[in-house]
Amino acid sequence: MKTSKLLVMTTFMMMAGMVSAQQFSGKATYIEDYTKMAKKEIAAAEAQLSQLSPEQRMSIMQALENDAKMEMELRFNNEAALYAAPDRIDLNTSQENTGINVVVSVEGTMAHYCNVKTGKVVTQEVLANREFLVEDKIKTCEWQLHPETKTIGRFQANKATTAKDSAVITAWYTTDIPVNTGPRGFNGLPGLILEVSAGDSQILFQDVVLNNSYATISPPRQGKKMSREKFEKMAEKHKRESVTIIEND
Repeated sequence: MKTSKLLVMTTFMMMAGMVSAQQFSGKATYIEDYTKMAKKEIAAAEAQLSQLSPEQRMSIMQALENDAKMEMELRFNNEAALYAAPDRIDLNTSQENTGINVVVSVEGTMAHYCNVKTGKVVTQEVLANREFLVEDKIKTCEWQLHPETKTIGRFQANKATTAKDSAVITAWYTTDIPVNTGPRGFNGLPGLILEVSAGDSQILFQDVVLNNSYATISPPRQGKKMSREKFEKMAEKHKRESVTIIEND
């Protein structure tokens, strides 16, 4: 009897070890949808738009709606993930940092890297036509798990919610892909995050391919390195100076 119990226990421990040692890596694609936000911007600018010709008005409205949806890509494994637009993610994974600042016309977060093993986060930010690599520590969301489930693609997804700046964020994750990551730096759930809703924006899962091509994932390489605190101070200064220029025009 003791031998039988020992055999069962040993078998269970071996199976548990195999599961924990199982490596997952792959590429997931998402659509970031800001259509609701774009419609609000169009409504807020109704007075200005009404002064334009029908052709000009239609052109502006169409441009806003087209820009409201963006295809994004998440490359991930058990330890790290890199999230960016497909062309931006290829740029960051194929080139070394030359020390040259590339001029970019848009501003904001271009790429997001996190490593759950080291606790490191690197975001590639564009400010005043310059690229920066902003380093920080992972901030794990405090999720509340819910019993609701739904099907997303070919996966069963579970619901979780958290709060940030008094706004409720809803995420749907799948334990079929047990990696602690998701799009745009969301993390801390027992499976890949497939969908995120926050206010007027959504991140919607499209597809995932699991393979060994992403066994190693490196942070973005293009830009000047600095801490999150230093970058936030610089961004605030840039914002004040921009407002002053507009007011003086």
